[in-house]
Amino acid sequence: MSTLHVTVVGAGFVGVTLASALVDRGCRVTLVAPSKAADGATGTSYEWLNSHRKKPDAYQALNLLGLEHWHNEFGPAHAEHLTWSGHTAIAVNEIHREILTKRVQYLAGRGYPAEFVETFDGLVSDTLRDGALIAQFASEGYCDALAI
Repeated sequence: MSTLHVTVVGAGFVGVTLASALVDRGCRVTLVAPSKAADGATGTSYEWLNSHRKKPDAYQALNLLGLEHWHNEFGPAHAEHLTWSGHTAIAVNEIHREILTKRVQYLAGRGYPAEFVETFDGLVSDTLRDGALIAQFASEGYCDALAI
């Protein structure tokens, strides 16, 4: 019986996560990238591991699976290169508060760890007292992908 051979295009966050999952399932994988690993979107986003601003829904779901894989399988093997710091977003005007509210409601409704909080790093500034919204996305972090 032959082993399934899969080609994954892109060696960023999603590509490496997908390739790792396929190898774990016994597939042969060829990873194709235009240059070096993490040189595209992942490299320009500082290897930010997240899934909170992805559209369309299918891409957000794929990124969420990748994030879960990093937390549960790939990440523990490279813990020295990962920082699970979470992500905080602050909206200070009406338009941004509306956008952030919709984003948090959308994600929370799909089981993504997104919530509103009262303070940022335990501090309440005058800006935050003036009606700002603060959202935290606790499962996010970043990695030094070039060191892996």
